[in-house]
Amino acid sequence: KYTFMWGNYKSAYIMTLGVIDEFRRFGIGSALLEEAQVWLEKNDEFCKIMYLHVIDYNTAAIKFYRRLGFNEGERKSDHYEVHGINYDALIFFKYINNGEPPVLTRDNIYNFLSSSVRWISSFIPPSPFGSARRGTNGPGSVQPNTLTV
Repeated sequence: KYTFMWGNYKSAYIMTLGVIDEFRRFGIGSALLEEAQVWLEKNDEFCKIMYLHVIDYNTAAIKFYRRLGFNEGERKSDHYEVHGINYDALIFFKYINNGEPPVLTRDNIYNFLSSSVRWISSFIPPSPFGSARRGTNGPGSVQPNTLTV
């Protein structure tokens, strides 16, 4: 569970959500996200927003998150590196527990989310396969033309 303060709100960052290919389209990813939301609403009334990043070419994941009520937020330039090529990330968010948009500027939101990701990254141990950036050729790398949800 990763929660951060956003103004007077706590937020939950979904670091990774994945369902292997042969089990997709059975509602597993939807059930996982819905269960996370139910748990947060039941156990943390101060958590008002769930958010995550999606690589910009992953149209299937983008449609998936939109279908589940997530809103598209900021675009983060060059957030991912896949086989030496940089790709943007799209931030998707969903208000929960009667959360409402805070009165913040677009730049403040971007700065908050950027600092949250840096803070989370500080807890991830270095990869034994080289670069700790997602998208290298090690385990867990994002491959072009694959759906990661």
